[in-house]
Amino acid sequence: MNGTPPKRVIIFPGGILSGGPAVVFFIALVCSPAPAADLGRPREQTPAAVEARLKETVGYLASDELRGRSPGTKEIDLAADYIVKRMTGIGLKTDLFQGTPFQHFRARVRNFQAENRSHWPGLLDYVGRRVYDMHRRQNGSSPARPAVKEAAPFPSGPVEMKNVVAMLEGAGPLAEETIVVGAHYDHLGVQKNLAGQWEIYNGANDNASGVAVMLETAEILARRPKRLPRRVVFVAFSGEESGLLGSFHYVSDPPVPLEKTIAMINLDMVGSLQGEMLIALGTSTSSRLAKLANRSAKRHQLRLLKIPFVLAGSDHVPFYAHRVPVVFFVTRGGRADYHRPTDDPEKLNYPGMRRIAAVTADLASALAEADRRPEFAKDGPISILVRYALRLWSRISGN
Repeated sequence: MNGTPPKRVIIFPGGILSGGPAVVFFIALVCSPAPAADLGRPREQTPAAVEARLKETVGYLASDELRGRSPGTKEIDLAADYIVKRMTGIGLKTDLFQGTPFQHFRARVRNFQAENRSHWPGLLDYVGRRVYDMHRRQNGSSPARPAVKEAAPFPSGPVEMKNVVAMLEGAGPLAEETIVVGAHYDHLGVQKNLAGQWEIYNGANDNASGVAVMLETAEILARRPKRLPRRVVFVAFSGEESGLLGSFHYVSDPPVPLEKTIAMINLDMVGSLQGEMLIALGTSTSSRLAKLANRSAKRHQLRLLKIPFVLAGSDHVPFYAHRVPVVFFVTRGGRADYHRPTDDPEKLNYPGMRRIAAVTADLASALAEADRRPEFAKDGPISILVRYALRLWSRISGN
């Protein structure tokens, strides 16, 4: 847009290559043993019912049974199956990839316990977890949870992965335009501590919370009496913790044309709302999107802390690299448990997650009903350079 100042973009170590939103520290259908028995039943929308549903979703995805949802394991497949059942029960279209919701891809992942000599940004995160473990031992703290006797460690090498994608179809002349609402469902799996014991990194806030809020957003939008004028695509990304692998694959081979994607809303670590403040990063990518996000937050009595920077480290980044306006919702709490085995379901703020789902649904509706799509902000030379560097990195890394 004319007169829009150049976007400011910051990429911190531990961001783009390692995945995960650590960078925000600077500001503060098939069988599954899932416990939810009535996924296809019409659902209550009272606050208590919504919070119970959020708690149930996080409780399963971040359970010891799923052992941290690391790529290439049977447990992350169980998580994917659970998400599909929820999407199907909501009434979303789930046959986008040869009759399935699974966007399969193959990519290389790294286990830094075994390969701590390379891939330095991810190594920084690994070292941080080792320092935490050492501090815990020096202070006589017991393991964060009972040690696991037998475990398949986080894999290294080429791994088969899959995004889980579903659609709420639009109606009318703008039905081919798309809003993407995404959240990653992978986490760090099982890791050895300094005592040689295996510990499960359950990843409740990072990012079972985002998946739960994404599914609740879909519930809200699917219950509308009339179809939205634009379609909404919901994506549970895999491989985020290994370098945004799933989201880079999505933009390289999208199920709907990327040029028809008018905005991307990313939900990552949204389970620890403190007070009334919700953080929104990437607001410099579109002034119109930023205004709509602020309006939606106010409507649900939340204050939006708008951060203009497009920070590397979560699944909005590949969309930004392709000139799609983005907003990244994240909460400021829970940092002490970030990438720790203490990131457990009982620590989350479920009333806060309910409010964030309402904000996300409100924003998606506003985008779908707008008379024009949000413009991507005018490029400055640094922004152009960064976006092309991101695309180049994606190609080099095989995504």
